[in-house]
Order: sequence, then structure tokens, then C-alpha cells
Amino acid sequence: MAIKKDDLADDKRMKQLSKDLALGQEHKLTCSLCATDGKLGRSTVFDLNAKYAANYRQIDHRTISSLIIQNKRYIAK
Repeated sequence: MAIKKDDLADDKRMKQLSKDLALGQEHKLTCSLCATDGKLGRSTVFDLNAKYAANYRQIDHRTISSLIIQNKRYIAK
């Protein structure tokens, strides 16, 4: 999605853009766990499908909808 200068001046369009940025998109990751931070509720993972040198990701535990570990699927409710 391209953002134009006119979009920033329009209040209605700005509200829609901020809503889209806050909600984000659902992604499917194939990754390996590197570290966890229980206080912040985040994990650092190594994304196996990403480009080299851009493959570390932080995942917020509240946004995980399901996990597949050793061919068994766990769904967050």
C-alpha cells in the first residue's frame, strides 16, 4: 500500500492508515526459538525462511494464534 502526501492531510484517511498499521497482518513463520523474556512477554526467534542478516524476529506472545510443535498443533483461545 502506497501512502501519498494527500493522504496525510485527510483526517478520515489518516484514521484508516493508523488503524491498518496498528492491526498489522497475520504471518506464518517457520522459526527456531533463541530467547524469551517473560517480563515483556516476547520471544526472539530465528526465522528460517527470511533473508540472511534479516532473520531475527521478536514475537509478542499475546499475538500468537497457534503453534505447531513436533507435528502437533496448539491453538490459543
